[in-house]
Amino acid sequence: MADARLLPVLGFKSQVAACVALADAGNTPEEIAAKIGRDANHVRAALRGRKPAAKPKTFTLPLTVVACLDNEAAARGIDRTELALRLFEMIVGDDLFDALLGEPESEDGRQVADG
Repeated sequence: MADARLLPVLGFKSQVAACVALADAGNTPEEIAAKIGRDANHVRAALRGRKPAAKPKTFTLPLTVVACLDNEAAARGIDRTELALRLFEMIVGDDLFDALLGEPESEDGRQVADG
């Protein structure tokens, strides 16, 4: 039987990876434990010895965007914060800025060439 700590959970490659990512996102060990189906002591053990990440930055989204995130997150069985994090990680990780937004433009409206 496989070690449960090494099995994927919540879209992460393992429970330890989920613990680290969720802690970095500002979740407490108790909140993480509830999300991954383990107890808080397991989460604390998984996080032991690592440096905490910098406090996450926050920003405000328009209510129309929040409503769309809520609908899409509910359809996927996750909360809107998790959906937003996944989207941002995918955009940054796969460098999808130009694909989604088009080429950057300078202040005078001309396209900016990649360097």
